Amino acid sequence: PEVPGDKAVLQADGTAAAPANAPDQVKQAIWAANSMQKLPYLYGGGHSLDFDVSKGADCSGTISFALRAAEVLDAPLPSGPFMRWGEKGKGEW
Repeated sequence: PEVPGDKAVLQADGTAAAPANAPDQVKQAIWAANSMQKLPYLYGGGHSLDFDVSKGADCSGTISFALRAAEVLDAPLPSGPFMRWGEKGKGEW
């Protein structure tokens, strides 16, 4: 789902409605993360090269999955490399 404006809105079911004004990459990341809502935490999950999260994922596996959906990540990353991923500072979205 989408909501008008620039800010995502948390829905009653715990998923997020993407802001209509957001770039498609942001929307795709939000929707990918929403698709994992009912999956269990699984240490090491989500780190296969095919981004398989069907049995669950850990924190960095979840982020990797969402960023892959946004087409900004080619391979899943563990938490350590995420400390150096991207540019420093506040993002636009």
